[in-house]
Amino acid sequence: MMHRYEVGKPHNPDQPNRTYPEGFHLNYMDGDISVIAYMDQPTAGEIRDFKSGVPQFALVEGKSCLVLCIRMGTQPWSDAPWEAWRQQTGRGLPEPGANLLTVLLCDARGGIVRNIRVIGLNTDFAQALHRVVARLTAEGAAPETASAELKGFMASTPTELVARAQHRA
Repeated sequence: MMHRYEVGKPHNPDQPNRTYPEGFHLNYMDGDISVIAYMDQPTAGEIRDFKSGVPQFALVEGKSCLVLCIRMGTQPWSDAPWEAWRQQTGRGLPEPGANLLTVLLCDARGGIVRNIRVIGLNTDFAQALHRVVARLTAEGAAPETASAELKGFMASTPTELVARAQHRA
């Protein structure tokens, strides 16, 4: 079951006041799909973009990992990597038809949730994401292989990754 998040409360109540590295993280477990965006003291404009800006997505499919690129409103493209070997055992993957993505904006200083938004992915994009995750999970690439491929992806900027994406929404 997914933890209940609340705006103004710590993202992880077990570790209040923890500092998180800035970046985006794709979580694909517990029957849910979510992206947690850690930003250092997000501005009112950044919070507004996460709250009501037009979301855009791009999926870069690798042989042993994937990168979900995300853009909220006027914000620049960001990347959220995912490796199957990091999937915790016993944490259920979402159903293949699930198309809701929860995006949490958290202050990297202290982990306070600044915005929560649930976005409906278009069917084709959601199906592509599910297919890639199912393939990567079934194939079970070695951590070294997946990490090496991901390191290659991360050598590119998010905008360069979007240009290479196989799927966009």
